[in-house]
Amino acid sequence: MHTSVLCVAPQEAQAAALVDAVAHIPDVFIAGLCDPHQVQEVTRLVGTTLVLTLEGTAIPDVEKLGIPVLSVPEVDKAAEVLEAYLKAQTAKQPPAQPTASAPAPVATSRLPFAPLRRQLRLGFYGTRGGVGTTTAVVTAAKLLAAQGKRVALFDAAQRGDPYLLLDLTPSDKPATTGNITVYPDLALDDARVSYDAILVDGGRERRAFPARWIAVDKPLSEAAIAKLLGIDLASLTEEAAQC
Repeated sequence: MHTSVLCVAPQEAQAAALVDAVAHIPDVFIAGLCDPHQVQEVTRLVGTTLVLTLEGTAIPDVEKLGIPVLSVPEVDKAAEVLEAYLKAQTAKQPPAQPTASAPAPVATSRLPFAPLRRQLRLGFYGTRGGVGTTTAVVTAAKLLAAQGKRVALFDAAQRGDPYLLLDLTPSDKPATTGNITVYPDLALDDARVSYDAILVDGGRERRAFPARWIAVDKPLSEAAIAKLLGIDLASLTEEAAQC
C-alpha cells in the first residue's frame, strides 16, 4: 500500500530537503510540499495520507487535518523516522486471511502522485499588474515543449489569457497545441499527474498548490526564464536552427 506524503516546513528549501530525504523509500510517494499555513488547503487539493514536518513547526488547526502528522528532529533523520513509522504501522495491521472464495483484486485507475523530483511543478504570480506573468508562464511552456516535454498549463486566474497567447480559444475545457495542454482550473488528477511538467499562471496570487512559486515583479526575458528551468537557451537555439 502506498503512503502519500506532504512535506511541510517554514522555508521552501527545508521542505524540498525533506522531499529529497524520503522520496527513495519504497511505497512512498510525494504529494507535494508547502509551508505550514498552506497545509489545510493543499491536503484538500491533493491526495495525501501523511504530513511529514520538522519538530517545532506549528501547523494551524492541525487537529482538523484528519491525517497523521509525523515530526522529525532534523532533515537527516527524516528517512529513518519515516521508515520506522511505516514499519510500526504495518505491524499493527492484521495479516490478510486468504480464502478460497476471495475475489480477485479489482484494478484501479487511480495513479499515485509522482514525486516532485520526477515532475517539474512551477507557478508564477505577479506582485503587481502589468509585469507579464502570463507571458512568462507561456514562454516557459514553449521552452519545455521545445525539448519534447509534455506540459500542463493551469489557468488558475481563469482569465483565459494562456489560451489567447497560445492562439487557442478561451474555454472551460482543456485545449492542446503541440506538447502543451491548457487547463481552465487548478487541480490535480490522475491524467494531469502524467505530464512531464506542470506550470501555473497564478495571476496576482500565490496559490495553495504544491509547486515552486516565482514572484514576478518585472517582465522576465526568455533567457531569464530558461535559466529558471535549467535550460541552455543557446543550445536550444542551435538545435532549432539545425532542424
